[in-house]
Amino acid sequence: MKVKEYLSQLFWIDKEIKSLSMEREELFASTFKHPVWSDMKVQSTPTEKLEDIYVELAEYANRIQVKSDELLRLKLQLSEQIEKVENHKSRQLLRYRYLIGMNWEEVAYHMGYEVRHITRLHGQALIDFEHVLECPEESLI
Repeated sequence: MKVKEYLSQLFWIDKEIKSLSMEREELFASTFKHPVWSDMKVQSTPTEKLEDIYVELAEYANRIQVKSDELLRLKLQLSEQIEKVENHKSRQLLRYRYLIGMNWEEVAYHMGYEVRHITRLHGQALIDFEHVLECPEESLI
């Protein structure tokens, strides 16, 4: 796994959590929308179907929690590894981009540089981070 892919895992896990949350919210909303009146009777969801939906909602919640735990563990691991990068600009850029999840414009603003310069610094930051991972006690996974 390349360094950039390794660092980008946080981004993709976060996207997956958001996607699962959206799916869960959609299931909830479509299930518990307002009852429909037809011929003066309320049409509602049968109890058996509601039980299945509650189980499915609980499964989504569990999957979201598992992914959230994975994200936290990886974030802590990456934070410790980034802290070992000697160059302070590289460390800060890596924190902003990967741990906080800022886009390039936000990173540039917070570091006081133009976006083009930040992308150049990012290349060096990846090299600096790779050196940390090459230490015998560090590994990519």
